[in-house]
Amino acid sequence: MIDLHCHILPGIDDGPRDWDESIELCRSMVDDGITRAVATPHLIDGVYDNRKPKVDALVEELRRRLAESGVALRIESGAEVDLSSRLVTEPSSDLPALAGGKAVLLEMPVAVIPHAMDEIIFAATSRGLLPVLAHPERNELLQQDTAIAQRWVDAGAALQIDGDSLLGVWGRGAKRCAESLLLSGLVHALASDAHSCKRRPPRLRRALDAAKAIVGDEADKLVGQGPELILQGRCPPTPLYDIGARRGASAGHAAGNLLQRVARQILDRL
Repeated sequence: MIDLHCHILPGIDDGPRDWDESIELCRSMVDDGITRAVATPHLIDGVYDNRKPKVDALVEELRRRLAESGVALRIESGAEVDLSSRLVTEPSSDLPALAGGKAVLLEMPVAVIPHAMDEIIFAATSRGLLPVLAHPERNELLQQDTAIAQRWVDAGAALQIDGDSLLGVWGRGAKRCAESLLLSGLVHALASDAHSCKRRPPRLRRALDAAKAIVGDEADKLVGQGPELILQGRCPPTPLYDIGARRGASAGHAAGNLLQRVARQILDRL
């Protein structure tokens, strides 16, 4: 599995405090079935100044330490960039794109949707970047109207949901929203957003099983083909997976999926 979003670099955000915790977390990720992970520390202007040179240097050190510890996890460089960061709208070599490519992970806020959301996406795409919106399902306004996400995708953004949302860790609203986005075919990647072995451990395997219960085995693309295309700087197709391809699906199951989707959309509006 490819984990597009995790906090595994020590001492630079709310992830591991030191190298020992970082190695422990990486080992836990391997145990969870993750083979490739993108280190995405927070980048918030004036709070977490995690620009590309700093992140790249720590990634190189982590790779060295993992090799010495016998932890078979391939690490890529990146960041979870705050939407308000000037690096999003202003060309800069300091922007830590995912795996040094064209995709940039943008952190969706929880309580608001910025008025300039469309402009932010346009600014990124006009520079040849692929904006990837991190955990949009945790946004309280999107939980009330998931149709908003369609506009972002139409504008050229990709969506990454947190596995913990499907597991109910972030509450019923985030869980329902994640399920609704899945059923709408708008999700391009599923990630752990892991921060530590104790507080926020990697549960990507369990989350993938939860996704399969909703859209079937096609959900494997959310931790394979989708993230791979994103790391290549290519926006995955929408939908990435066959929405009706549940295990042993019949016409009756497909109809049930449709009713389930409508029901969840109604619940999202309550």
